[in-house]
Amino acid sequence: MNIISKKTAQQIVDSVKDVCGYNINFINENGMILASTDASRIGTYHEGGKQVIKTGTPLEVYEDNSLSGTQKGVNIPVSHNGVLTAVIGISGEPDQVRTYAYLAERITRLLIREQEVNAASRTLTEKKAYLIQTLVDGNLENPDYIHDLLKESHINTKTSKRVILIRVYSHDEHLNISMAEAKIHRFFNQIPDSVFCFQFPNEFIGIIDDASFETHRNKLETFASSNQGITLGVGRPDTLYQLDASLNTAQIAIESLK
Repeated sequence: MNIISKKTAQQIVDSVKDVCGYNINFINENGMILASTDASRIGTYHEGGKQVIKTGTPLEVYEDNSLSGTQKGVNIPVSHNGVLTAVIGISGEPDQVRTYAYLAERITRLLIREQEVNAASRTLTEKKAYLIQTLVDGNLENPDYIHDLLKESHINTKTSKRVILIRVYSHDEHLNISMAEAKIHRFFNQIPDSVFCFQFPNEFIGIIDDASFETHRNKLETFASSNQGITLGVGRPDTLYQLDASLNTAQIAIESLK
């Protein structure tokens, strides 16, 4: 069911509320509210949504709290390619909100399809950028697609990784972003099984195996010291799916250079 990210889910519920004025909930496979126009309900259990997930059929509720964590309203399953991907709930008198619930369901399906089309059309560079950004953000809400990108990028999922954060001071007259990217590209080509991407406006984020870091530590130090206008921070080693912590320590390292 993890096709829609929390951010996108929040955009969906906010957009539908702008049209209808009623509170909207986006419910995941565990019956938990992933996104809502009522912030107090995010992260709470929605028994009605869980029931919809089990049955795959809409549920209309006519009394508040007749089901745990469920207000009166309409709850609609969202399916894609025959698979239940989400539940949309809208709070209010069912006869008044039913139409808006189906509108939210249609918007959700369209966004899922749009994401698929965008993913299929990405270049290799865009895919790597998406992969890196997803890993360092700790946003793993589309695991199947992430798994495919890891395989395509030849990334070993079982080894400890480090985040390398490179910051370019574009005001330096000896270096600009394009020149820096060429140098950084050549540098990462020397390190097996590593990936990097540009992050606007002046940073590059790389991911390398901890073992490769130890092997190529001298190259990193030489690269940083020999390129005016570039600072480099290395994060602590961590698992592939906890690289947000490694990025945080890399950022602290760079900030300490000031």
